[in-house]
Amino acid sequence: MLLRQFFSKHTVSLYVVVLVMFQLLIAFQGFDVCDEGFSLTFYQQFFNAPTSVEYNFAYWLSGLVGGLWYQLFPEGGILWFRLLAILFNTSTLILSYKLLKPYVNKQVLLVALAMVLFINDYGFIVFYHNTLTAFLVVLSAYYLIRGLERQSLYLIGLSAFICAINIFSRLPNTTMLIALLVVPYYGVLNGDKLKASLKKIAVYISGAILGVAFIVLLLYVLGQTQIMRNAIESILNSGSSSASTHSFSNLFEAYWDNIIGIVWQTLKWGSIVVSLIAGWLILPKIKPLKLVWFLVGAVLFALLFSSKSIYTLYGLTIIGGYIGLTKLFNHPQRHLVLLAILIAVFLPFGSDRGIWNSGYMSIWLGLPIAMDVLHKSLDKALASIRFKKEVKFEKLSVALLLVTALGYFSMKSYNIAQQAYFDPGSRLDKTFTIHSKFAKGIYTTEERAKVINELLPQLQEHVQPNDALLAYQSLPMLHFLTETKPYLRNPWVWIYDGEIFENQLKEAQKHTDKLPVVVVQKFETLSEFSAPIPDYFSEEREDTYSYSAQRTKAMNAFLKANDYKLVWSNAYFNIYKAK
Repeated sequence: MLLRQFFSKHTVSLYVVVLVMFQLLIAFQGFDVCDEGFSLTFYQQFFNAPTSVEYNFAYWLSGLVGGLWYQLFPEGGILWFRLLAILFNTSTLILSYKLLKPYVNKQVLLVALAMVLFINDYGFIVFYHNTLTAFLVVLSAYYLIRGLERQSLYLIGLSAFICAINIFSRLPNTTMLIALLVVPYYGVLNGDKLKASLKKIAVYISGAILGVAFIVLLLYVLGQTQIMRNAIESILNSGSSSASTHSFSNLFEAYWDNIIGIVWQTLKWGSIVVSLIAGWLILPKIKPLKLVWFLVGAVLFALLFSSKSIYTLYGLTIIGGYIGLTKLFNHPQRHLVLLAILIAVFLPFGSDRGIWNSGYMSIWLGLPIAMDVLHKSLDKALASIRFKKEVKFEKLSVALLLVTALGYFSMKSYNIAQQAYFDPGSRLDKTFTIHSKFAKGIYTTEERAKVINELLPQLQEHVQPNDALLAYQSLPMLHFLTETKPYLRNPWVWIYDGEIFENQLKEAQKHTDKLPVVVVQKFETLSEFSAPIPDYFSEEREDTYSYSAQRTKAMNAFLKANDYKLVWSNAYFNIYKAK
């Protein structure tokens, strides 16, 4: 009895502890040389040599937070930045819980938030701009809803201030200013006078202006104003280049592909739910058949969530949100529902693959609300069709929630056990270390560790901390491990299309006479380490997502024009040094 009372009283605290422990458990494994290296180099050079990471200034606020963390723990390395990510992830979850708990069924809320936390099949990566974005979006939403409900102009203004500074976590976060629409919508729902609504709108706009002004002032104080201007110009150039993964046309195309994927996954989810409801109604209610129903349901949902789970959860978010906004459901907090939908729809735009890459940070509020709406809507719908009196309809929605959670978390546990971010393979095989002080406590596969460990001592013979390095083309982690400055003002040069890459090479030579050491890869590092590719530097290969003939030509021309000499080589890398 005492134990039951303890668990009942401390359910949420124990829930948070378990989630934190699981995040810590998997934080020690996985070594990614791409995205994590891109962010970590930014933090390492944010105060030391900010011009060398100019491109990253599109994520300036995350650089400020990461740079301060690096100053506090300069040798914490990859692991400590994963701990920072856990801190922010958990804070976002707790904040979402505090905002939603008055309005959402507790069991549904806890399940839904855990689903969002573990939505990525690889587990977690280091703190980066999406981690910060999610936290600030939820924080801004928290103060906006509290401000509206308490008639507090201060909280409304604070919400807008946070929304505005979040733009500098990731420039596409500008879309979140659309949250302003919630202010007049709340006024309409509650019969506010026009003057009162206009006053709140004015306060929100003023808060946003103050937020932007605050960041501009910080940039000025840090002497980084021009760097930010250059970064914005670089992003705009990428947006206008059709070959760039971040071009405006490619961004819209990616979003359209997202929509198609969401529709298809939602239809599959609907067919499973209808089949399970039919089975519940038709099958006699005896224990062996109930067990079969649960097992079949769990397997079906596990298969559904085995891939593209973000699309399924987005489908649920949109459907549940739409129902919550209708007069038929009459949700008591429709302004909150609208805000959750606006976040889900507009926040992912700007990522090179849209919802597929960034959707997980956009449904911290939307998914719990939607699952609660669907849960309650199902109860209402079933209550109106009692053609079998012996069927306990009130238990069906609970059973569906349980079987969904069982299938989802079973599949996520399996997937996370089989991979880390851009480091595939069973976690049981990730027992080997990288020989760098910045990779202490990080374990990967023997093959991956061998590839990197063979390169590092050779590279460090030719570069010292604070030297310039050109790491071609998807090797940003090398900058972090060697404490070197990116020569092209971007640690991950693959992001540049061929034309921009060529222009950056020319621009860099104008600003310095000293040529950098160059390290080039001869295999693919995106997603997984491929075997060595003999013709990796052939200029005749067909363009792919990871390969650009124009970029390759520019790299080869740079080496030739500056009379670079090959000083070390193996099957995976070449190191060049100018004569």
